[in-house]
Amino acid sequence: MPILQPPARDPQASEHRLFGKVSHHLIRRRIENASGLVAEVYASLVEHLDTLGALRVPPFDTSACDHATLKDLSRKRIDWFLDRARRERGFPLKGSTTTHALLTHLNLIENGAPTNAAILLFGANPQHFHRAAETKCVHCHGTEYQRPFASQQIYAGDLFEQVDQARDFVLAKLSRPVGTRNLGPAAPGGYELPPEAIGEAIVNAIAHRDYHSNASVEVRLFTDRLEIWNPGHDPGLPRGWPSRT
Repeated sequence: MPILQPPARDPQASEHRLFGKVSHHLIRRRIENASGLVAEVYASLVEHLDTLGALRVPPFDTSACDHATLKDLSRKRIDWFLDRARRERGFPLKGSTTTHALLTHLNLIENGAPTNAAILLFGANPQHFHRAAETKCVHCHGTEYQRPFASQQIYAGDLFEQVDQARDFVLAKLSRPVGTRNLGPAAPGGYELPPEAIGEAIVNAIAHRDYHSNASVEVRLFTDRLEIWNPGHDPGLPRGWPSRT
């Protein structure tokens, strides 16, 4: 604890008596003026709060969404999720599961309020709470990112909708070469890029973006490549480089 050094005077003064009482319990530092005292007290307070854990910021997705309640979630979207998860993934909860019970099972509720992740996944209007939680899709004429674009769409809604819409945007722009019928009556065909890989890349970009940023996820389709960009920082990249797929 920093203590302002008193001027030299009667050793029986109150300041000296205070020093004598605390000297066996605290570490003293000599401070010459009030500004130095303020700086030392501030540093000590920060250290104390950090020790208590009061300065630790919880992850964005597990934090309660400010001013959000269970009424801000879409029950229709929750029913869709329960049905699909049960059919495709063997999800253990029934279709009649309450919203609170589902969020509890998925760890998407904090102190009775939906977390940021819950709002982004099941919110009736996620952009009311997180305006930049959008996905921008751009189809470029050539190999450079420049206007005018061939087409452009910005998708909002919950994250499930954004993934599906962004994936469909890309697939609708890709060429589908058709082969010959040498091996059968049906001519083989497919996309230039694997649809599964496109969907997975979009999911990763949306799930791992920095939701504190005002930028949006961008899907950029060029004549020679597909780029998927999200705001955030990859620890494996130098500081200042954007995450890009």
